[in-house]
Amino acid sequence: AIVFIEALGVACLLLVMPIIAGTRGTSKPRISLIMYFFCVGAGFMFVEIYFIKRFIILVGDPVISFMLVLAGLLFFSGLGGRWVHRKPRLNLRYTLAVLIAVLILEAVIFEIMLPGLLKQSGVIRLSMIILILFPAGFLMGLPFPLAMRDLLDMPVQRAYAWALNGCASVLSAIAAAQVAISWGIAHVAAAGILAYVVAGLAIVKRLRV
Repeated sequence: AIVFIEALGVACLLLVMPIIAGTRGTSKPRISLIMYFFCVGAGFMFVEIYFIKRFIILVGDPVISFMLVLAGLLFFSGLGGRWVHRKPRLNLRYTLAVLIAVLILEAVIFEIMLPGLLKQSGVIRLSMIILILFPAGFLMGLPFPLAMRDLLDMPVQRAYAWALNGCASVLSAIAAAQVAISWGIAHVAAAGILAYVVAGLAIVKRLRV
């Protein structure tokens, strides 16, 4: 809790200072967009930590689980982000809806299949991890670049969106540990899904596509 409060204080300082001193002559960032980019960053981190903690059961080592999830999500989300640039028009609202549905399905299916997976070989377990990470990672790579392209107009807005995303990642990483300890790992996934839901609600009226 103390670490979270310290990080929250630093995050607030870093996010308020640009609004006061760095946006002269430009419009202030809207609350809806602040909520969107913050929730997208938090949702990504919550889901990432959920996968890391859950896959420890399959691989038997937290370091290996961390390596697989971090590399897998960054690679697949990178593919998603690159794919966005080749699509001139994508509906952000529908993209978030598909992402939320996939995350819910994957979490439920994984929990159901987990007892059976523990009886399988290491190759099958690794294959299942990749099969889970690919659709989730690819779709998680879409909301941020899509919103940067379709909802923001000026470089200063995009810079502030990066700052929001980064601060959210730090805060949610700290919060995820406490959520897992207090309520269980499944609630970390629920927190990530909820963050994406809030992100979608924040920009419903601002979509251009």
